[in-house]
Amino acid sequence: MAWNETNDEALRPRFGTEIVPNVLMLVEDRPASLSALLLAADIARAQHAQLSVVHVQSPSAWRIAAGFTIPESVLRTADAQLVDLLHDKVSGLLQLVPGVAWTFSSVRGCPRSVAQQSIRRLHPLAVVVGPPRRHRPRLGRSLARWLIGRPNVPAVVAPA
Repeated sequence: MAWNETNDEALRPRFGTEIVPNVLMLVEDRPASLSALLLAADIARAQHAQLSVVHVQSPSAWRIAAGFTIPESVLRTADAQLVDLLHDKVSGLLQLVPGVAWTFSSVRGCPRSVAQQSIRRLHPLAVVVGPPRRHRPRLGRSLARWLIGRPNVPAVVAPA
């Protein structure tokens, strides 16, 4: 289960290998984000680039609001199963776009921090995200708006 990494090891470039241009896709397990995955795959294919799919595991509200202690082993098992399901969805969708080499990694942390680290390490040709969620009250700017405001980051926000 190489895609179920809990640190940023999966985002580190591999030394001794040829540097391959890539497109970074920050994916969530929701339909709009998975639709954006197909756009990212098309961009990668057109640019003859590898697609780097990154899923960010952030603390769930139910874990914080539960009010009682949930054993860490139970949370790890649940996270691993959810990541496995998302990997299967990504794999199935990317079969629709032949000829695209891709990697999948799941990293724990804050989405903006993981995005910054990924951009700094991978130097992607484009960073693709799904449209912002509209039904939830926001505490700050969405990841999509934050990416668009970054200098020298070629951000692509898929339409809703």
